[in-house]
Amino acid sequence: HISSHSGSMSILQIGLGQLYYQGGRGVEVDHELAFYYFSKASAGGNPTADAYLGKIYAEGSGSIDQDYAAAYEYFTKAAEEVGKHTSSSKRFVSLKLLFEETIFTVEITKYNSLLQAH
Repeated sequence: HISSHSGSMSILQIGLGQLYYQGGRGVEVDHELAFYYFSKASAGGNPTADAYLGKIYAEGSGSIDQDYAAAYEYFTKAAEEVGKHTSSSKRFVSLKLLFEETIFTVEITKYNSLLQAH
């Protein structure tokens, strides 16, 4: 009974994190609150939360500095947690690609901003 409560809480925390991360439904984007809720869900072992934390660190947001090492750690943690529940390596490959794609997108955005400034 306790684990199902923890799982439900984690799902709610992910939902709130996504809502604050993306905004919508009358809620303004607030990456600090998103980070808070994803961190709570991550502490409960939720790999989706870990992936979102990795994305936030990879992109940097508001008061959260860009930190590729932390991003890599969270993407890896997510993949390891998924690996406990599945024998498939597809999720790990997906997370690795998400990490690489996020880093690439961030770098291209920086490059484009530099080009426009000159």
